Amino acid sequence: MKNPVQRVMVVDDDEINNFLCRKVIGIYNANTEVNTFIEAKTALEYLKEKRSTPHALPDLIMLDINMPIVSGWEFLEAYQALTSSIEKDIYIAILSSSVYQKDREKASAHSSIRSYVSKPLTLESYKQLMDNLTTTISPS
Repeated sequence: MKNPVQRVMVVDDDEINNFLCRKVIGIYNANTEVNTFIEAKTALEYLKEKRSTPHALPDLIMLDINMPIVSGWEFLEAYQALTSSIEKDIYIAILSSSVYQKDREKASAHSSIRSYVSKPLTLESYKQLMDNLTTTISPS
């Protein structure tokens, strides 16, 4: 099956993690476009700007939970308010170093979140995420 993920948005305040994500995703598929944002607010502005241009929107958002200013949870609230105007179904995966079971439970109960990946992202965890996506995203 063709890779359903052509564009990935990584939202994390840790620049080293963002660099690592770029490398891992690039190893998995060198043709995947990766946009990283160290502030959730900037990522939301990008989504608002691109919302009526589906081909410019990410197929996957990898979102950190614990960020200053706007947390991952606050990002999700703002994102849900945008979903009616976004012309694409975007897969959201939490990418977190949180060891709190409450965060995992909250993520699994959230309607927009489809996966929870522990940091650091590895080639194996990204492959598993892609396997999950290929079973949930039908080819268009």
